[in-house]
This record gives sequence, C-alpha cells and structure tokens, in this order.
Amino acid sequence: MTREKQESLTQYRDFLSGDWLYWEGEKGHRNDDRIARAHENGEQIHLFYRDVHHTPFRYHGQLLIREFVRRTDEPSRFQFSLVHDLSPEDDLRLHATELAEATETEREELVRSRVGQGRFRHNLLRDWGRCAATGVARADLLRASHIKTVAIQFQR
Repeated sequence: MTREKQESLTQYRDFLSGDWLYWEGEKGHRNDDRIARAHENGEQIHLFYRDVHHTPFRYHGQLLIREFVRRTDEPSRFQFSLVHDLSPEDDLRLHATELAEATETEREELVRSRVGQGRFRHNLLRDWGRCAATGVARADLLRASHIKTVAIQFQR
C-alpha cells in the first residue's frame, strides 16, 4: 500500500496509524467479500507499506480485519490491526539499540530469553488455551513475549 499515490492513479484514502490500517477497497468492489472473510477462509493478509510512490516498501506484518463497512456508491472501508507475535529474530532486531547498550552478560541473557519465546507461547496456548489475564482465546491475537517470569516465594 502507498499512502501518497501518483496523481494519475485513483486517490484512495488509505493510511497507517500506529498499529491500525485504514483502507478503502476497489471502486468496483470485486474483492471486498474475499478480503472481509480472509481470516474465516484460512487466508492471511500481510501489509507492505510505503509513504510515497517509487520508494521501497517496508514489510509491517500480518493484518487482521477489525471492521468492514460495505459501500455501493464509493469504495468499501476496511479497518485492520497489525498482528504482533514477533519471532525471536524480529524481537531482537526491534530492540537492537537496547542490546547494543547492554553489557555482554546482559546481552547474552536477553538473547537467551528471546530465543525460547516461540516454545513458550506454544506451551502457554497448549496449557491455558487463552490469555490467563483477559480470557481472549483467539491465538492470532495473543503475544507471549510481554510475559515476564516471576519467582514467587510463599511464606508459611
């Protein structure tokens, strides 16, 4: 998706705001239903975004549809949110500055903690089947990497 389109192209009102994509479908509505039901049909939508035409696209990740407003007289409107279940490599890239400033021992510990996130997430979903705090059961919306292991000592 391109925010600032070439003047010769249809000027859809599409934009990315934080983790939300606001997007207008095609004027002819040819793919509206397929996009609106992508998740139900086992399909994924991924966002490649750039601000200005003729500049490189940047991959932002998978999208989930949150709202669909069907229109007949103008393009339908879609609202998506980005899925954030980063791989260990993505997570490390995202925190590269923090890692660069950490001591060697701190860096090794951070890397070690991130590498196990995929297995950790899998085990949480297997054991709980949902978020223990919110009750959300849609695995595609859950991210385990924000959970910190805490040792609790009970006094008797």
